[in-house]
Amino acid sequence: MELVPEMTTMANPLLRATGVEDPGRVEDSAGQRPDPEVPERAKRRTFTARYKLDIIADLKETNRGLRLPILYVTHSREEALSLGERALVFERGRVVAEGEPHEVFGAPVRASVARLTGVENIFEGEVLARSEEAVTMTVELRGGGGACRVEVPLGRARAGERVCVAVSSGDVLLATEEPRGLSARNVLAGRVARVEERAEQTLVHVASGVTWAASVTRQSVREMKIEKGRQVWLAFKTYSCRLLDD
Repeated sequence: MELVPEMTTMANPLLRATGVEDPGRVEDSAGQRPDPEVPERAKRRTFTARYKLDIIADLKETNRGLRLPILYVTHSREEALSLGERALVFERGRVVAEGEPHEVFGAPVRASVARLTGVENIFEGEVLARSEEAVTMTVELRGGGGACRVEVPLGRARAGERVCVAVSSGDVLLATEEPRGLSARNVLAGRVARVEERAEQTLVHVASGVTWAASVTRQSVREMKIEKGRQVWLAFKTYSCRLLDD
């Protein structure tokens, strides 16, 4: 699957403009070639961290100068958001989503697109009950050998039918004490399975029937003393749950 924001130019001239021909030739600040034993993946991360912003700035400047429609092919959500005025998502040679980048990434309607655009919590489940009055459904989610029940917006699926539910990690609140008096209808108890450090955020993976991911800051991890095995609670609103097409 590929993200294709409508903006691109040839990469090699831009790499030369930043003084780098390819990721494998990145040098450190002392001008030394990297250790040949360093994994290729680590080299690429170093390259990305040091030159990504420069390359994106060059692409934008080139686009302004040319004043022409440009096609940019990427697998990076961040690049698509930074560069594209319109995004197309291809899956197996067919366009499965298109629109402004924030529309495509902010409200994906297909499970495959949701995965590609960075939605961390995607589960299959079964509708247990429907409430026309509350305009909600109770769904039992399954994954990794476990299960949990959540409340989601009312959809077309009937009781007993299968659905796919997605919740962004940024919509999941994390607490070290059981929260009370919340408008959020979904409050789940669990234990921290692992803490994953990323460049722009920290993901706390919590086992609560299924394994959830909650996005928090590094400061929150320190202040809340989040570590593997600690009991925590997850909270998210009914309308943070999206029903996806397969």
